[in-house]
Amino acid sequence: QEFEARTQLSELRPESQISLTVPGLYNKLLEHVDVHRWYLGEKQGQEVPLGEAVSSWYDNIYLPLVGFIREQDVLVEFPGRTEADLYLWILEQQAYLQQSFGEDVPLEVAIDKFTERKSIDPNKMDM
Repeated sequence: QEFEARTQLSELRPESQISLTVPGLYNKLLEHVDVHRWYLGEKQGQEVPLGEAVSSWYDNIYLPLVGFIREQDVLVEFPGRTEADLYLWILEQQAYLQQSFGEDVPLEVAIDKFTERKSIDPNKMDM
């Protein structure tokens, strides 16, 4: 799979287990890694090696949100879906809300709105 081949995440973080149920969403994960790499480069004032960016994304972006998903038992409301699915969908929801309201939206609010919307119509799961 392209995501693993490009990121080498299983070598960098052997405990990682990212799986998606919707074809094509691995490209979105790659975009998240690329954006995080760009952000780190801007912050550090130099290009960041891909492995460093992947590790940072996993440790500082992906895992904290997945941890929150676990703490809130969000996955229970979405049988057959994965933590990685919810990671992407919740961040989509947060971006949508931030664009709509023109201000930062806390992750908790994005999760609430996401679960409320998706619980009404689970067929809307393909973003």
